[in-house]
Amino acid sequence: MRRHNFLLLVQASAIVLALIPSLTAYGGQNGFNLAKLRPIVDDHSIPPAERIARGVAYLKEELASPSPESWGLAGGPIDTGYIQEVIVGVLAFPGVEAPKALRQQRDNATDKRMKDRLTISLGLAGAQDTIPDILRIARTDPEGAVRTTALRALTELATPPSPTEVPLRYLPGQVYHPLNAKAVQAMTEGFLSSLQDTYKRYTGVNKEQATPYYPAQFYSKLGLRLLGYQVETTKQGWRIFNSKGQLVREVALKQAE
Repeated sequence: MRRHNFLLLVQASAIVLALIPSLTAYGGQNGFNLAKLRPIVDDHSIPPAERIARGVAYLKEELASPSPESWGLAGGPIDTGYIQEVIVGVLAFPGVEAPKALRQQRDNATDKRMKDRLTISLGLAGAQDTIPDILRIARTDPEGAVRTTALRALTELATPPSPTEVPLRYLPGQVYHPLNAKAVQAMTEGFLSSLQDTYKRYTGVNKEQATPYYPAQFYSKLGLRLLGYQVETTKQGWRIFNSKGQLVREVALKQAE
């Protein structure tokens, strides 16, 4: 298995596999019950369009009434950004089976937040035409978890699909088209910009033992590597080299607020 496919699997585990098996957890008292998402992923007795509609309803519910923050049973805080991130990722599963249904839900959405989140789900399901919008979302969305999910979608769109991906982005008969030079350049600039995204999450069994990490920066570095760049981390930030080993950009570390 190529290294970048392995890394993608690790991160898919962090967002999907590691979350979905623990869907007995919930978004705190009076928060969204994540267990409700399990049938959307793996209950194939329910038509995919219906599973998509159910997930969209849950996302609408969470946007209208954000869950309060609580500390997750597996460690780290669960807040509305985290819950939106999980729902968006979960929708990619039936979205692969019924991309037209997911696209119709996105196109019919009148709330900009809903439209943007469903656009990310489409990207996670393999829709390459979403790249310009996902780049905008990764750059401008006020919710750090949503920016991170957008960057994750871009890393998946930056490389051909693998049979080991979860969920599979393409079913038999569906076609992946290599990215053109314009898309590669736009994604390169997007990843470079998002290296300075200071959104952070935490690991740890409680707040007193919490350790911060920066998922947007992780996906930005991964995305650049998938596009053929080498990323060197320094005390001042990052040095970016092309495939020939030539320095092409230095990005300064932005201090977290």
